[in-house]
Amino acid sequence: MRGWIICASAIAWLLSASSGFAEKMLSGAELRAGLTDFLAEQGYFSDPVINPDRLFRPCDQPLTYSPLFGKFQTVEISCPDSSGWKIAIRTKADILPSTAIAEHTASLSKPNENIAYVAVRQSLKSGDVITASDIEIIKGSPSGFSDYFTSIEALVGRKLKRRLGIGKMVRASHLEADWMVREGQPVILESQFGQVQVLSEGRALENAQWGEMARFLNVRSGKEVVATVISEKKVIIGAKKL
Repeated sequence: MRGWIICASAIAWLLSASSGFAEKMLSGAELRAGLTDFLAEQGYFSDPVINPDRLFRPCDQPLTYSPLFGKFQTVEISCPDSSGWKIAIRTKADILPSTAIAEHTASLSKPNENIAYVAVRQSLKSGDVITASDIEIIKGSPSGFSDYFTSIEALVGRKLKRRLGIGKMVRASHLEADWMVREGQPVILESQFGQVQVLSEGRALENAQWGEMARFLNVRSGKEVVATVISEKKVIIGAKKL
């Protein structure tokens, strides 16, 4: 009975954490849109094959696109930050008519001055933690950047890794990594032995992001274990990197 209560509490905890976390993730639909635009700039019409509901860890740097095997029929999307990830996507790419290329190029040459994004309202220095009073929503042109923010709430509590002057756009590359689990944070350790699931109390021994393998302390046994982060509350011992 006690084990059932622990499992039920852990599941409820995990669901509540996952709902908030999903809002921060990159969706397959967003990756598809970015890849479609990239291929159009190369002169290709495409229909990338990716589940629009699939979720990916957010990236601290602009995504990069590389054709595999020298052809655009399959493109590798990469996140070049310190804990980066990669995914290969079939694109069904086909050459665009010359008129379509001209129209797309013309649209790119006209900057959109009506994009709403977050900018700093006062100078901030490296290491500052952003508060709601430090930033504001303004309208202008993102100048070709795609890693800007449109929500003040998404930036409150984040730490800057470089100085930003008044009016500067806040980009993902300006921020310290948004750790899902921080050193010293309590977590639930999950182990799987056949059909038996074992949950125990743990503590993070280092910072880690979603899908990353890191070191944790099993509080009951006093032993150090390696586990994969799947939420702010829970890690899986022995799981491969997601």
